[in-house]
Amino acid sequence: MKHFVLLLLYVSIGLTLSAQEELIANEIERPNLILKWSPSPLVSFTAPTMQFSVEYPIGKKTQHFYLEHDLGYVIGNPNFSDEYSSGFRVATKIKHYFRPMNTSYNNFFVSFMARYTLRAEKSSRFFERAGGAYQQQYDITKQNKYAAGYLEFGYLRRFGESKRVIFESLLSAGASYYTTSFKGIPDDAEEVNDRGGWIGFPTDTLLPSVLMVLKFGYILK
Repeated sequence: MKHFVLLLLYVSIGLTLSAQEELIANEIERPNLILKWSPSPLVSFTAPTMQFSVEYPIGKKTQHFYLEHDLGYVIGNPNFSDEYSSGFRVATKIKHYFRPMNTSYNNFFVSFMARYTLRAEKSSRFFERAGGAYQQQYDITKQNKYAAGYLEFGYLRRFGESKRVIFESLLSAGASYYTTSFKGIPDDAEEVNDRGGWIGFPTDTLLPSVLMVLKFGYILK
């Protein structure tokens, strides 16, 4: 009996706190513009990226559907070589929040993202010319292109006295189509392959991909 009374007391307190939280949640405003930064793309085996994003609702009345756009700058080479690497990443996703955004500080969501990444590697290499008669050095550019689609499930939480600071975590599963192309190589040239290096991904191939992403942001309005 004593344990039953304690359990009833705990449930009553929990319901009271939930009701108070819901009362507060009913008074909040819908986020109309969110600026975000993600540290997760900096840790990448394909294209380490400094990435920012903006998110806003689709229409003036919706409380569930949002659009988010990512823009990133590729800042490094994942192979840790002396080749200079740069590029960009763009992505767009449509998100559906399970709770109305004007009634809760914490929310789960599901989204679909389309993403494109271009990483250009500039290096200097030796090539054989005229059927191996002589060697010549060329400055070349290798372009790595990734076109991907992901289905995502995530969680967003608002912090701070004004509830404008946000934290977002999500898990993505999808596929990426990877292609490469070269610039600066004559048609009759054949690379002298004495460099060694990492084993690369097969080109012109659809590769499965799983992502775990963290984002931090601020509600601008």
